[in-house]
Amino acid sequence: MRPFLLPIGGCICVALACSSNPAPNNSARVQTPTPEYTGVYVSTPDEDYFVPCGIPDVGDTWSLDFHDNDPAAPFLKVTAIRGNPPVTHFIRIRARLGSPSNYNVGFQTRQLAVDSVLEVKEILEPCAGFGVPATWTGVPGKISNPKAIALSDDASLAATMDNDRDISIWATDRGVLLKKFSSLAKRDARTTGNALMTFSRDGKLLAVGTGAIVRVWRVADAKPVFTLALKDSAAVARERAGLPNPGYTLPAPPSFYGVIQHLVFNRTGTMLATTNLFSSIVWSMKTGRKLAEFERGYDFQSKLLFVGDGLLMIADSGRMVIRPYLGAAPVIRPGTRAKATEYVVMSPDERWV
Repeated sequence: MRPFLLPIGGCICVALACSSNPAPNNSARVQTPTPEYTGVYVSTPDEDYFVPCGIPDVGDTWSLDFHDNDPAAPFLKVTAIRGNPPVTHFIRIRARLGSPSNYNVGFQTRQLAVDSVLEVKEILEPCAGFGVPATWTGVPGKISNPKAIALSDDASLAATMDNDRDISIWATDRGVLLKKFSSLAKRDARTTGNALMTFSRDGKLLAVGTGAIVRVWRVADAKPVFTLALKDSAAVARERAGLPNPGYTLPAPPSFYGVIQHLVFNRTGTMLATTNLFSSIVWSMKTGRKLAEFERGYDFQSKLLFVGDGLLMIADSGRMVIRPYLGAAPVIRPGTRAKATEYVVMSPDERWV
């Protein structure tokens, strides 16, 4: 009689396998070899992802658990410093697959207990379920230290911003530079720092956020349409406190808190949502005026997305707040299992987040 323990949620089920034959001697048992897995391993400051080759529909939902004394574990578990690219390896391991559960702080649902690391490579190889993208030669130009990039919905246009904040618009099918212009206005002190870009769905408008300023450009002739000033730390401090505390000095704009964090058009291109650490603002693309503003509270990683002309806000904990239209009362839906929602993207048909 040999017990098998199978964890199911918070319970433990015990199955007893009975046999009339006596148990074999331990020395005569044949050890089942540990399965071998090959795939791409990505390590970030908060979590890790393993995408095994040859197993369809896995996505990036597996994690790895190394032995504490495994000499390869410290090397593989070295994580990237925030703001730098993640550490990626192509590895071959022997491991046993654990039960579905929630591992790390992200969406990983399975974990491999690693018995041994057989091989580690720094060059990715073709892998079912991950793969190595083919080299794209559609844009022949060299971009110096790119700050931002955007692709139109039909992939016919690519916009890039270089280290000098110059924006280049490319025709991807011909690899031709259509136009190049500066995203900065002279003597604009609030345009340094973070940069974001996004096309409207029809590719006619390009929104460019640099620091606490968002500019909307008409792609056809590279002409500025609107300049939108986000709330910065000084503006919010003046609004929320009549007088600053004794000894308190307002930070000079732009501050880290006023910098653009998220930028998205609605489906028809008539509205643009901008988000920083203070608020999310919805702007009219007909007048350039503010249509609505929503405070961020303490959800510093929240994102605002359009569903039709309604709004969906996703907070740090995965909590979702839905507004069917701008003036509607918020409806709060249960969140996902994500404990820190850092990146959010919506499918073009607005059915999936």
